[in-house]
Amino acid sequence: MAITPDGTQVLSISRDGTAKLWDVTSRRCMQTLRSVAAPLLSGALTPDGRRAVLARQDGKLEVHDLRSRQLARLIQAHEQRIFGCAVTPDSARAITASEDGTLRVFSLETGECLGTLRGTSWFRCVAASDALICAGDQEGNLWMIVDGTATPAALPQPRPPRRPRLKPQDLTRLRDKLAWLYGSAQVALLVIREAGLDERRLNLTGSSSEIWRSILDEAIKQSRLDDVVRCALRVYRTDDDLLVIAKLLGIS
Repeated sequence: MAITPDGTQVLSISRDGTAKLWDVTSRRCMQTLRSVAAPLLSGALTPDGRRAVLARQDGKLEVHDLRSRQLARLIQAHEQRIFGCAVTPDSARAITASEDGTLRVFSLETGECLGTLRGTSWFRCVAASDALICAGDQEGNLWMIVDGTATPAALPQPRPPRRPRLKPQDLTRLRDKLAWLYGSAQVALLVIREAGLDERRLNLTGSSSEIWRSILDEAIKQSRLDDVVRCALRVYRTDDDLLVIAKLLGIS
């Protein structure tokens, strides 16, 4: 579903390949849009009420002109399914959330891709304001991204997703060291909060080793392993194990 900011029109999207534009006051269907090829998975209305953007199962975007009742543009947005679609408040850009693990921003006037952000799993939904893009992914993460595409420019990536560069034995070494340095859940919380991890997503029960396994798993998932190591180094600056791990991670 999508709705215009003034609350007068609603767009409903169906896997049967149709989208319907509804008048809220009269509850009547004003217009039916039919996809030219594939089932529809999501869609959006431009705030100015002129266009509807429909996201298809085959990775394409259809831009429909609601006044002329014509397909205005077909954009090859992704190679895989588009699960979420949003339009910016200026009615100029569409943001797509795809099974291919990317968010992409497109100009509705030209169809040009203005920016891409790569995640760590499928993106399932997306919403946009004047300066912020929010998206949810398959792993349960909420991404909040500054929208740098008001003028044609690459979407900024302040924290590019990064997989750990540590071997399993190095991760075990780090876990054991942190479990020894921070032996209780209460003390571990100091590192968790300083590193920016959400403690609600952590298992802080069990032995120190089990607690730190949960913390490091979540830190890797959120690309914050470096932050955890930096936090520990601020207190234990000369610890040999931490210094070795920091070197492996490229932390100066």
